[in-house]
Order: sequence, then structure tokens, then C-alpha cells
Amino acid sequence: MLISILIALIIMGISFVIVLILTPQFIKILKKKGFVGRDIHKKDKPEIAEMGGVIIFISFMIGMIILSLIFYQHIFKYIAGILSLIIIAIIGMTDDILKRKKNKVGLSAITKPILCMASGLPLIIINFFIPDIYIPYLRLPFLGAARIYYVYWLFIPIAYTIFANTTNMIDVYNGILPGTSIVIYISLLISSIIVNSEIGIILSLTFLGTLIAYYYYNKNPARIFSGDTGSLLVGASIAFTIIMADLEIVGIIALLPLIINSFQTLRSIGGLKEKSEFNRPTRILEDGRLDISESDNVPLTLAGLIMVKGPITEKEAFNSFLILTIFSSILSIITSVLLIIPW
Repeated sequence: MLISILIALIIMGISFVIVLILTPQFIKILKKKGFVGRDIHKKDKPEIAEMGGVIIFISFMIGMIILSLIFYQHIFKYIAGILSLIIIAIIGMTDDILKRKKNKVGLSAITKPILCMASGLPLIIINFFIPDIYIPYLRLPFLGAARIYYVYWLFIPIAYTIFANTTNMIDVYNGILPGTSIVIYISLLISSIIVNSEIGIILSLTFLGTLIAYYYYNKNPARIFSGDTGSLLVGASIAFTIIMADLEIVGIIALLPLIINSFQTLRSIGGLKEKSEFNRPTRILEDGRLDISESDNVPLTLAGLIMVKGPITEKEAFNSFLILTIFSSILSIITSVLLIIPW
């Protein structure tokens, strides 16, 4: 396993360098092509290059292709992952392009989650021919492994769409997507080491290289936004990692703050609805701080709950999300320890 980890560290470094070098040039291309968005949480609302998820996608693909060539014994697992990420990237790119061409209206609130479920199909289809693509067991603390073979077929597409749309809904502040994802992947890396999952370690390191470099450009003040391409892609990569590492419960716990945010938001607006049907949950004060919106018909988000005590800066909002994610990630690591204790 040590050699595998060293190889994964090299791939992590390659992914890091790719993003670090290519992103500045890609920012220029995006701005030239008109793929820009307003930073609505800044007083002057500057134009920022959008659709940075394409860079994440390129780096992810290069890393996954290298993995499939080196760790050929798991080639079909990596092929399934590559196909899954390609599907989710196409969905994200389509949404980003439609928003640019149709007055900021992309895929509908119902269409996008349904399409995201398709990204889990490569794992299911390939598993029909190569039965060891994933383990149809759910590892539970205190209870051991529960065989849920047919139910697992349903779990895969549902996990993809929940994780992808959860990271999509959290991507509202500078640095929040890569920042929280880095914490989550570190917890998955540690958990994979604890449960002795080689593929979990390899995937976590590979994806971390990309996200750490991307955070440098997405942190406050952001020079590039991820767009749906990036936010959906990161969530799908987490779903793929926990399925391959057999760390489903661990992954769910690590993402709890993000999952709570998305479900609370959906609950407060009465289900899947278009952004045009409700107002923004926050407003910018004269001093640049963020506060709860005074408008009617606003979704109740985790950020809104954080602002109950009073206005906060965008950096403070980011720190609050990061602290919550660190806490849930620590709980996920503890859960991974409980998975290996014989009961």
C-alpha cells in the first residue's frame, strides 16, 4: 500500500500544478468569452470569471486517467468514475451555458437533480459485467455490514444527486466550495487509512491536489467562480469516493452541515423551485457586512441561521461553514473508528 500512496501523492502534485498553472490563463479566456458573473456579496459587485469547474474537470480527468493506467487492476472502477464525472460535468456545463444564453435561466429546478441521477448509472451498468466494481454492503457502527444488494442500486444514483446538488447549493460564498470540500476529503483520507481502504486513500489524495490549488483562486476575494460545472462535479466526486471506499455513512456524516443546509432550504421554500420564485436570503449593508434579508418569500438557509445574532462579514460566514464542516468531519472520523471495532 505504501507504494500506492506514494504514487497517489505524485498524482496529487500533478493535479495541483495543473490547476495552479492553467487557471490564470483560463480566467482570461472565460472573461473574453463572456462567462462572467457578479460577486453579489461585495458592495461594488465586481465581475468574476465563471465556469471555473472546467479546470476542476480537466484536472480530475487527468488524475483519474493516470490512476486507471497505473492501477490497472482497478481499471474498471476508474473507468466507471471517469464516465460518472463526465456525465455530471456535461450537466453542469449545459446549465452554465444555458444561463449565459437564456438570461440567466439554466436547467429547471426539477430537471437538474433528475439528470444528476444519471451520473451514477456507469457504476451500476459496469457492475453488471464486472461484479466487484462496488461492494453492495452498508457498513454501520455497532451493527457491522448490512447486505443491501438491490437497494444499493437505488442508493448510488440518489447519493450522486444529493451530494452533487448539496455542494451546488452551498457554493454561495468565496472559497466555500473548495474550502469545505478539502476538509471533507481530509476526513475521508483519514477514514480510509483507518479502515484500510487503499482506493479511498488514492482517490482522496488525487482530488485533494485539485481542490487545494483551486482554493487559491476561489478564496476571498475570488478571481474565479466554479459555476454549476464545478459545484456539481465536486459533489459527484465525493459520492464516487465514498462508494469506492465503502465509507457511505462516514461520507454522509462529513457532509451533514451541507446536507442540512440544502434540505432546510428546500423545506422552507416548499420543494424544488426556480430561483426567480423567491428572493435572496441575505442583503448587503452599507458597511459591506451581510445580514438576513428583510424581504418576504426568502429561503431559510444555514447562513441565515448563522446571521440570527447579527450581521457578519463574508469571511465570517465562510469561517462558520468551515468550523461546522470540521466538526462534522471529526465525527465522521470517529465513525470510521467505530466501523472497525468488533461488536
